[in-house]
Amino acid sequence: MKKHIPGIVLALTLLLTLLPTAMATPAPVQSSNINDQDYTVYSAPVKSHLYVNEEGGLTRVEYVDGQVVIEDYDREYTLLRSRTLAVELPLWGGFYAAQDYHFLVFGQ
Repeated sequence: MKKHIPGIVLALTLLLTLLPTAMATPAPVQSSNINDQDYTVYSAPVKSHLYVNEEGGLTRVEYVDGQVVIEDYDREYTLLRSRTLAVELPLWGGFYAAQDYHFLVFGQ
């Protein structure tokens, strides 16, 4: 049993070293919007948007389950940050990314 102790200590050290990194990495919010990009139907606004962010990566803005999800990705599509916003009004209207400002549209 004594000869297994160094291996166990080494394994625990490795696990404790990697655990904060695994816990700190955010996971993307899952959604199902395949083929929901029918831009000819005006009564159903598009719920997911991508734009190139300041760092040269992509930012995802999507209306999912009654909240707005915002995720920033780097150039290699690694998720950097994820946050959610509460909706202002009950109907989702859309999102627009301008040069200096970004706009969320809600309705009632």
